[in-house]
Amino acid sequence: MFHQEDSHMLRHRIILDGPARTPRDAFLLGNGRLGAVAHGGIGAETFDLSLDTLWSGGPGPEADGDAHPGTAMLLPALRAAIAAGELVRAEELANRMSITPAVQTSQPIGVLRWEYAPGLRTRGYSRELDTQTATMTTTVRGNELRTFVSAPADVLVAEWNGLTGALNVPNLRSPHHGSVRSWREGEVLWFVFSARVPVDARAGEPVRYGTEAPGAGGGVPAGMAFAVASAVQPTAVGPRLVVAAESGFIAWNRQPSGDTSAVEHIARYRVRSALDRSTDELHAEHVADHRALFDRSDLDLSESWRGAEDELAFHLGKYLLISSSRSGSQPVHAQGLWNTYARPAGEAYRADMSLQMSYWAAERLGLPECTAPLRRMATELSQTGRDHAWQDFGFSGAVAFESIDLWRASSARLSDTERAYWLGVLPSLASSLHEHALFTGDTTDALHVHRVAARFALDLLVSGPDGDLVASPSAIPGGRQRAGARVVAAGSTIDREIIVELFEHYLALAGDQPHGLDVALVEQVRSALAHLAPIPVTGGAIAEWGGRPSAGDFGSGALAHLYGLFPGRRINHTNPELLAAARATLKAAIEHGAGRTAAGQAWILAMAAHLGDGALAGRALERLTGPLSSSSLLALGHASQAPGDVVQLPASLALPGAVAEMLVGYDAGAIRLLAALPDRWPKGSARGLRTVGGHRVDVTWDEGQLASARIRPNFDCRMQIEAENGRFTITDDTGAPVQFAQVTAWNRNRNLLSFQASDGHSYLIIREDRARRGELAAGTHAVSVGTGLSMTLSGLPTT
Repeated sequence: MFHQEDSHMLRHRIILDGPARTPRDAFLLGNGRLGAVAHGGIGAETFDLSLDTLWSGGPGPEADGDAHPGTAMLLPALRAAIAAGELVRAEELANRMSITPAVQTSQPIGVLRWEYAPGLRTRGYSRELDTQTATMTTTVRGNELRTFVSAPADVLVAEWNGLTGALNVPNLRSPHHGSVRSWREGEVLWFVFSARVPVDARAGEPVRYGTEAPGAGGGVPAGMAFAVASAVQPTAVGPRLVVAAESGFIAWNRQPSGDTSAVEHIARYRVRSALDRSTDELHAEHVADHRALFDRSDLDLSESWRGAEDELAFHLGKYLLISSSRSGSQPVHAQGLWNTYARPAGEAYRADMSLQMSYWAAERLGLPECTAPLRRMATELSQTGRDHAWQDFGFSGAVAFESIDLWRASSARLSDTERAYWLGVLPSLASSLHEHALFTGDTTDALHVHRVAARFALDLLVSGPDGDLVASPSAIPGGRQRAGARVVAAGSTIDREIIVELFEHYLALAGDQPHGLDVALVEQVRSALAHLAPIPVTGGAIAEWGGRPSAGDFGSGALAHLYGLFPGRRINHTNPELLAAARATLKAAIEHGAGRTAAGQAWILAMAAHLGDGALAGRALERLTGPLSSSSLLALGHASQAPGDVVQLPASLALPGAVAEMLVGYDAGAIRLLAALPDRWPKGSARGLRTVGGHRVDVTWDEGQLASARIRPNFDCRMQIEAENGRFTITDDTGAPVQFAQVTAWNRNRNLLSFQASDGHSYLIIREDRARRGELAAGTHAVSVGTGLSMTLSGLPTT
């Protein structure tokens, strides 16, 4: 089991008393490009190495697989079967139209083993991961191995500070056949491995390596080259290992390089550059780079003893996001950046809400740079998805499917009909661009992606039995939830909510005076929006499907039909009946098994935050940091996972975003303070949390009640703050009192404070009875960071 020291200075550290027995118990190190699963061995460290751009296949026909010509011709028959209620016939037709599995897979480099102190005994062992400095330290009998993966230097560094160190060349075990070379240059021992990955490693197909030699420029149609270079040198304290890796990836739509000598040269250059610098210098640069992102926000539960594990999970999730997704890198997949399998679980990027969930925290923690890879992927899919839209459906616009690879091919698995026909992937990814715009004001590419997704959505809509518009064909992400459930039909609730959200976001981005391509489309979208079927509510609960319910529609532990509650914002207090239905639906889903996985619990945690249900949030956290986490606090797919199973990281990455929503939420124009505070956190503080508009909020609480909050507006506005009932004072950054209005909030147990706020200033809200106890100083230590806003958000929706 992990433990956390009592010292306030150690609250960012996970400390374990034994080496990792499986990858899920290891520590994950990374810089967005290079990933290392570090096991904390005694005298010998093992690193499972990976690169974000090391994938099988290549762009174009080699990656696209076999086409299904003429599938669009079957669409009218499929829609007719759905309309007639012939769902078995509809599934048969949908199977004939199902998209061939065409996505390639992320490839590991291999396992690097380095014996730095052979014969070292286990006495006095510990290993720790400091999430604030992104550094792993393995300690044996007072001697330390310090390991980190630097983003500025783009290398892994491991230095042993001990008397028994030895200079040994590492060895690499790779699933790919390649060339191994080792040599000595003075006191430095070199080891280099280079190879090529498969030209095809799609699920269900034989792994196939290419024999084609690179062209004149080094390019190959598929099967990129890669190289890993390492050097071991003596230092004043002991041996040091420096590792770099490079792949032949150039761009998603360009042939990769198959030239192993070229990628080896780049990797060796990085290592040589690092060898000329001391470990302390490299580490200081690495820590400064990491903390520039990590320190933008903080959660301190050190005075709530039951919150220690929750706080560590928050810090770990933020650390993993920074370590796996940065500007210029690829998005995270199911294992984040880290991959120890040639055919990993999930195969590729899984956009069945797993990929989307991985980025829930980024904007809320002031890390917009970390969403850049996801936003870039959405833009690239808007290009590759045009052919899919036309060839597979005969529709305009663009579409993407649940499985996505490096080359931006997207597909469902063969005959996995329910996955093939959940068509909300591109709109749900487009929402990440809109979210970025809401938090930062940056609308780059957002209008374009929303435009092509809206064109496809318009063609997807048909008139239902009541004359309302519904999506057909339609499905639910993640596939069939239980026997008897509908697979392909019309009007799944999540499709309805995602389309409404897409249309509203598009209209906001297009503005009140659209021009060019948007003039006609805006009118079409407005008309369709006015005629969409309402959210289906049956028996006081939200149904998974519209229309007449079937027997298989009940007793589900699914959560997807609550998309409008979270990550969507449309289900809120402005519609009390619908909010009550969502609450009842979530309760029933939990009773029927929702939350068996860490991803399910993370979603429940986020929904509990939006519902203001602290008790439910506390139970979800207890599961996430208990049976659904490994000894190193990584999220597990199931509590009963076998020891060798792959860690699924979306839940670890989502948890900080859900926690931020618990403390600083947003509902229909109001910032909500401590709306879902669990009993297990009686005292604590958070700083640097962001909300819609990019406003920064620090908050402190004691005895489960608000003590103070500091608001830093991102632009001039009328600020609305929802807080618990009480008497408050507000002062500006000069200490002058601020006039404000205070009324009872919508749920009558909380107040709504309203005051005029100005960009460049801060406002301190203090609960008066807390002020008398001398708690004025709390919550005033925010850091001054943020991207700023170059435009007002008056043209964007408030929900």
